[in-house]
Amino acid sequence: MRIRENVTKRKLATGGTVFGIFVPFAEPGLVELCGIAGFDFAILDMEHGAIDVAECENLIRAAEVVELTPVVRVSTAELATILRLLDAGAQGIMVPHVNSREDAERAVAAVRYPPLGRRGAGSQRAAAYGMRLHRRDWVSHANREMLLIAMLEEVDAMARVRDIVAVPGIDAYEIGRGDLSLSMGLPGEVTHPKVEAAVELAVAAILDAGRVVSDTVGSPQEAKMLVARGYRMMNCSFVGTATRALRTLVEDVRAQFPAG
Repeated sequence: MRIRENVTKRKLATGGTVFGIFVPFAEPGLVELCGIAGFDFAILDMEHGAIDVAECENLIRAAEVVELTPVVRVSTAELATILRLLDAGAQGIMVPHVNSREDAERAVAAVRYPPLGRRGAGSQRAAAYGMRLHRRDWVSHANREMLLIAMLEEVDAMARVRDIVAVPGIDAYEIGRGDLSLSMGLPGEVTHPKVEAAVELAVAAILDAGRVVSDTVGSPQEAKMLVARGYRMMNCSFVGTATRALRTLVEDVRAQFPAG
């Protein structure tokens, strides 16, 4: 087992653009498939997906086999749970509902070793069980390689976005338009002018701070629009992508059936 570099973070640091996929199922084969398909990273979804910590470790192993960066979306910035995921080998953490500077600081504290954060030390799987690097070198490596993504997905986050992006230690910000529309009283209306205006202000603040902005796309056309607006990190939903493709296939095949 080797100490791994974060290829996705490296691409972002050198000005590149990356594409990932949300995986909500505890199925290592699906993670392998995503890596073979060519994604840069997989977001193992413990917020909306039925995945526990032990299962997530096996998903991380599957990601490593196919050179896919394993990012875990947690449900909260709880230190204890995040620590176990980092120890298991997660190379990135996505924290939902970051609505204030304090929320952002808690997220940083959970994923970074001192002096940047409060992550606890241990001879864990991520560090090759202490057999590859001195702890001093491992701490430096982990703080450098860890990818932290904060989700901005509520009205409160939009109102405080400049305070949030001023917190050091966060690499990218995911715009959650679904929850944002819900918090604005416009459930599902992610293209409503009020939602779009709020997103524009947030994106401007993130880019002004020199940080990376991310969002979910469902088509190449959406990706093209986001790239034109300065986005360098995008993702898609495994469920959404699969259901659209399956529904289209079923409808197209049934259209060939004899009438009656």
